[in-house]
Amino acid sequence: MCEDKFEQYMKEERRYLYERINLLRLFKPGNIGFRDVFFRYSFTVMGFENMVEHCSYNQTRNFIDSRKFTLSEEEIVSCNQWLNDYCNAPYTLLKESIDEFSWGLEQDDTPTGFEQHITALEMTLLPQNQTGKKQMLANRISAMLGNSPAEIQQLYQKVMNFYRFRSESLHEGNDSNITDTELHDLENITREVLKKCLIRCKIEYDLDSSITWNEIKNQIMNDLIRQVISLKNEGILPA
Repeated sequence: MCEDKFEQYMKEERRYLYERINLLRLFKPGNIGFRDVFFRYSFTVMGFENMVEHCSYNQTRNFIDSRKFTLSEEEIVSCNQWLNDYCNAPYTLLKESIDEFSWGLEQDDTPTGFEQHITALEMTLLPQNQTGKKQMLANRISAMLGNSPAEIQQLYQKVMNFYRFRSESLHEGNDSNITDTELHDLENITREVLKKCLIRCKIEYDLDSSITWNEIKNQIMNDLIRQVISLKNEGILPA
């Protein structure tokens, strides 16, 4: 009689739990996630108390990733503020990209996780069905994250290399270049891009609560187009 309510209860609890875990995964690197999730739903029907219990079992990269997710005393304060600031509306606006990033973290196959992170970056910074993705994404990531000409050029080359590694893996069956070091490097770049976009989502939502992700994405892309043109004119990025 209460199956629909129980399903709705589990759906809402999962939504809350995954939102918080995904925000923690964005806050800083480290292995954090679920193994077993236990649900207990109590209800009363015609004066009789009833209880339904359910266990959801998860087996992901958590089992083989040795990195610990830890917080210092100072980080606890800033992490709680992060969770408070970017939950709900800002998170929902960027949810598809965050889910893709999180799915990459959960892959126990390194090349597959690598692929998911690149997909998350493409979803976030490129138009749909964009041609010439490799150079455009390298330009935009380096413009967004680089703080000096040398850092911008280094990021550009890293992203170009990441695309080459992915192509070798997908089309040649050679994944020798996709090591844990390369995977974590790409993971951190993806994390920093998503954090900047999530901050932008909050800013724009606070100004206009009816704004959509596509509108925010267009603003971000237009800003990056102008930055890339400027960097090319200065000779920092290749023309």
